Amino acid sequence: MAEPIAVGVDNGGTWIRMIGLDASGRRVWALKKPSPTVEKLPGFLKKHLRRFRGRLDGLGVGSRGVWKPGKRRAMKRALRGLAKKIVVMSDVEAAWLAAFRQEGILVISGTGSIAFGRKTDGTIARAGGLGAEKGDEGSGYWIAKEWLLRTGQDARASRPVREVAAMAPRVRDLALKNDPLALAIIQAAQTELANLVRELVIRLDFKQICVCGAGSLLSDPWFREGFFEALSPMPINRVVPKTDAATALARSIMSHAAR
Repeated sequence: MAEPIAVGVDNGGTWIRMIGLDASGRRVWALKKPSPTVEKLPGFLKKHLRRFRGRLDGLGVGSRGVWKPGKRRAMKRALRGLAKKIVVMSDVEAAWLAAFRQEGILVISGTGSIAFGRKTDGTIARAGGLGAEKGDEGSGYWIAKEWLLRTGQDARASRPVREVAAMAPRVRDLALKNDPLALAIIQAAQTELANLVRELVIRLDFKQICVCGAGSLLSDPWFREGFFEALSPMPINRVVPKTDAATALARSIMSHAAR
């Protein structure tokens, strides 16, 4: 099997996905595992990319927890030697690359939630994404926590975020069966996500509003349709991701390396 010349890494809240592309852009290697913490990410990547012995032309890394320039620089330094060209960005920006080229708003709802917008001139802004206990309205964690609180169950902050968020599909299934409480929580979540879009439209002064939904919740057709209905009557152009974030990163780093 051909070895990749570029690898894209998408380190999200639950899973890390790695995609390797050969010189013709074909996927020749892939890996999916539970996501490491940001602190353990360099060691994780060195372990799993050791097989390529530093011959990669490019490595594109998108990870949670690296919004600030200083953290990106530190991550890049820690990965030195794994590839000739290394680019580090947030996992949200990597997901944006999978859907847009010039301008648009990406909304992610999975374990957590966030909206990220970018204009053609490079201006960016984000809404939400403050973490499980500070916000993340409309996320899987938020949905499950609302359900636990409203049904009088244990919703202590000490419970692992992933454990709580894993209950969200059950709430969604109950909503599909027209359970009044579950339906109210799901509709509230969809409204919260729509409000993130409205915030970015105002802050970035979008004239044409292109929106893409991503993450485990917004990948569900029924939940996604309710989210877009909550955006009414705004004139929205729906965008479907062209690929996954890891592949988009690998392609992007290939073009960087070529230049």
